[in-house]
Amino acid sequence: MVSAFYVLCVFSANENTAIVRIEQFYPFPSKQIKKVILSYSSLKNIVWVQEEPMNMGAWSFVSQRLLSRIEGDFKLSYAGRVESASPAVGSYHISIRDQKRLLKEAFSI
Repeated sequence: MVSAFYVLCVFSANENTAIVRIEQFYPFPSKQIKKVILSYSSLKNIVWVQEEPMNMGAWSFVSQRLLSRIEGDFKLSYAGRVESASPAVGSYHISIRDQKRLLKEAFSI
């Protein structure tokens, strides 16, 4: 299965969307992220997309920092799997279905 990042890049070609990938979470790159955000003057929504369940990926770490350290008039949303006890669903077909849902959700927020 292809990483969601690369699939998002393909789908974003048809949308009015910028895809930004954060490679390092600590120390949190507030200045760099702020610079990217400010470069989009009409920014209205930031959607955090991750393949891991909500309670296992970086969402809980990054969302708090984005809201408290990055100024701007934007809405922060999450697109990804719901909380789960397992990091993977254990089925290729369910993974594909979840990735399709994730992409649809990411571009419809």
